[in-house]
Amino acid sequence: MAFTATIQSINFQNDQFNVTVQFNDSATSWNSNKVYNFPTGTTQSIAVAQITADGVAYKAALGANTALQSKVGTVITI
Repeated sequence: MAFTATIQSINFQNDQFNVTVQFNDSATSWNSNKVYNFPTGTTQSIAVAQITADGVAYKAALGANTALQSKVGTVITI
């Protein structure tokens, strides 16, 4: 599963860096855009760390979703 985060735009507005990132999973065709508002003084490494952490969380959630989807149609006998 190739999971990527692509920076779409960076703008400086109201003393913040507004960064739009598109997360994409090529294996499932899932994608999502997220806008980050980083305060003035944010370094590149801080921004990359935050974006990476979010990407790791999204990827884990997609894995859990795939596992749950395999249960669709399961009959529970009570």
